[in-house]
Amino acid sequence: MGGIVNVKAWIGALVNPTKTFRKEKKYATLWNGIKDIAIGLLIAAAIAFIGAVLTGVASSLTLPSLLTSLLTGFVILLVYGVLFYLVALLLGSKGSLGMQLGYMSMIIAPLFIIGTILNLIPGVGGVLNMILTIYGLYPLTVLLMETHKFGLGKAIISWLIPAILLALMGLSVNI
Repeated sequence: MGGIVNVKAWIGALVNPTKTFRKEKKYATLWNGIKDIAIGLLIAAAIAFIGAVLTGVASSLTLPSLLTSLLTGFVILLVYGVLFYLVALLLGSKGSLGMQLGYMSMIIAPLFIIGTILNLIPGVGGVLNMILTIYGLYPLTVLLMETHKFGLGKAIISWLIPAILLALMGLSVNI
């Protein structure tokens, strides 16, 4: 475990999640998750600001928009985390919500930063970000396996059911 930011865990969670999650089990707490998300989002906001200054659109970034991004990160962690956890409970979870959220933050924080960098690439940033999001399902599945002591099938169901439900809710709002 590092100092304020556990960068090694962030990188490991994306590159070798099984090994990293087993090694960082004590680090996977709700408090560390909140801290990681806050720091990751602040770094992403700084990158976005620098990118906006370099491209001449800095005036579009405001304090309220940065605060909204920060709040969005916490909402994503909590809403998705709780939904994943509720499904995991129905499937016989042996893990805790705090551990799951701690592991999730090790993925979400670096993905926000990488996604922000990718968005600075004209023309292809959005496509690269979509690929990154799809890749993020791999460490998410591993963290659900580790947290809840699930096999691959139950871990996938733990994130797939909430994703489908949220997508259907989004569709119903737009209809």
